[in-house]
Amino acid sequence: MGFVQKKESDCSFENTKSNGFENGTYEKCRYCVAYQCAPVLACIKPSNLLIVKSEICQKLKEDIIEAKANYKLLYKAQNKYIYLIYRKIAVERLISTGENLNYLKNMGYDEYILKNDVAAAIDYLALRLRDSLEKKCVFPHEMGIFMGYPIED
Repeated sequence: MGFVQKKESDCSFENTKSNGFENGTYEKCRYCVAYQCAPVLACIKPSNLLIVKSEICQKLKEDIIEAKANYKLLYKAQNKYIYLIYRKIAVERLISTGENLNYLKNMGYDEYILKNDVAAAIDYLALRLRDSLEKKCVFPHEMGIFMGYPIED
């Protein structure tokens, strides 16, 4: 796949709704993913947020999967898409044991889901993020656990 980093300003792409190849938008998407998510693609971090102005194209989704990573659209608003790019096994390990598990249970996550269904746990995180952004509820600080940050952070 070969994600390559370009300068930060190239992460403000637009109009990727169709096939993502018009006017170089596919390449801009790839640069944006590389810039924001290189530690995940290099297996250094379990997950990272990808925040872009439009939906990522199908080809880029395939590239992420080819890099043995996963993606989940956490939140969508006008001109703002927040994806979680993640390594499934790494996130499973983080959320399913010890004080991370206990903390997430206290935040309303189901223990069975935390231990057995990382996708469902991320769905619940997406719900909490949406509530935070749309209803002005408390920000889901547990997002840091999914990204590999210690609880103290």
